[in-house]
Amino acid sequence: LGLVLPLLLPLGSFAAISGDVQHRSIRYLLPRTTRTALLLGRLFGCLILSWLLITGLLVAIILYLGIVLSLDSWNDLLPWGIRCLGALLILSFPYVSLGVLCSTIFRAPMVALLASVGVAIAVPLIAFSARAAWEPLGQLLYLLPWGYSHQLLSPDGQTVTMATLYCLGHGLVFTLLAHLRFRRADL
Repeated sequence: LGLVLPLLLPLGSFAAISGDVQHRSIRYLLPRTTRTALLLGRLFGCLILSWLLITGLLVAIILYLGIVLSLDSWNDLLPWGIRCLGALLILSFPYVSLGVLCSTIFRAPMVALLASVGVAIAVPLIAFSARAAWEPLGQLLYLLPWGYSHQLLSPDGQTVTMATLYCLGHGLVFTLLAHLRFRRADL
């Protein structure tokens, strides 16, 4: 799920702002609220939707594994599921923020979708390809959480804490960039 999640999350956030901009319904929303409140409301709405879907999916996986493996005790499966759920919920924040950022940059929702999925695919591919040519170019992987997302499931608590802070930092940077873009956008 950690590999597929960055490709699926933009499906829930690509039209957060661009859908209203394209249909010009944003003109009716802005007199009633601030741009910051609108952006943060859309971001939190996309996050809550993503978190609910991830939780439902992981509960279904845990139930399926518990039934198929016919465990005598769920004592091993439940802590694993809770740990995976926490990692996926944290990992979703930067990618939802990236989708909202692309939604503020591009007026057409489909262009925002292609941009956010394209960035999520292109950055790791370029980083892995460039690393083969010159090792320092592999650091491009850290433009997105790809470089440390697997560390969210590390057995070391300090490693998990640092990966969590990196994810939150990426999400905040993408949110701030979206805020700056949306605040100055001609709608």
